Amino acid sequence: MTPMNHRLLVPRRAPTPAPPPALTLYFNDAAFDGDWGNVLNWWTDEACTIQAVAIPAASDDAILLATCYLNSGLPAACNTLAIPDAENSGYSLLDIQVTATNGAVFGGSSSTGGCELFGGAVFSDNSFHSGNLTGGAVFNDNSFNAGGVILGNATFNDNSSNNGTVTGTVTCNTTGTCTPQP
Repeated sequence: MTPMNHRLLVPRRAPTPAPPPALTLYFNDAAFDGDWGNVLNWWTDEACTIQAVAIPAASDDAILLATCYLNSGLPAACNTLAIPDAENSGYSLLDIQVTATNGAVFGGSSSTGGCELFGGAVFSDNSFHSGNLTGGAVFNDNSFNAGGVILGNATFNDNSSNNGTVTGTVTCNTTGTCTPQP
């Protein structure tokens, strides 16, 4: 009698499908409602000519080209978040709760407003933080902590200033106002 080949009895597993590729999505407030949860505000290209089919997933990168002050959908989450420069009005604001797993970057005259941001952040140009940030923060150029709370460490460079609360270590490499906190 021929011995049984046990490998023939083991069912083959189907290969695990690859996750969908991460996207970079652009928010331009085309619906004039400031709503992160409204897909009509999201685009797949920087020129905002190709409509997105969904809001950012936690693995996607989100770039805000306009003020975002409402979220009518699922909790806002993304891989990275950027507000690269101010919109035509000269000011862009993030004023919702967002988890940015790999951090956020604020430039131009952008601001965190009263937002709840989870993940570290870098502020440059004339941007400022006035919300709540869980994670470390770096302030460059003329950016500043405008009464915001940072639950973590913060570094102030160039002419940046700290006029808020930092629960961790404050590093002052600035000619601006910077007081290390206990």
